Amino acid sequence: MRVSGSIINIEPAGDTSYKKIEGEVQNMNSYSVATQWDTEATLEILDLFNEEHILHDIYGALPHSPIGHGRPVNAVPQVDFSSVKQYISMLKQEGVLFNYLLKLRT
Repeated sequence: MRVSGSIINIEPAGDTSYKKIEGEVQNMNSYSVATQWDTEATLEILDLFNEEHILHDIYGALPHSPIGHGRPVNAVPQVDFSSVKQYISMLKQEGVLFNYLLKLRT
């Protein structure tokens, strides 16, 4: 999928929820989306979801992390901590969870 010229990775969140509407049980798919730290593209992505296809969370990491995150540094968009705080605040206002990626070095 392409949004605002960026390639966006959309994956099932690993769980399938069920919702009862007017006596019927309907399958709802929930998804996790990798961030590119682009607010405009993220808002476009949010518009793609509805009651049947739920955006469970957006996940990502800073390019340089003392703990690690399992992605090549050159694959993670360069972003400063202040921009990350603003981005996560925007997600919170939109009612979307944010998951920070961690991978311990062994």
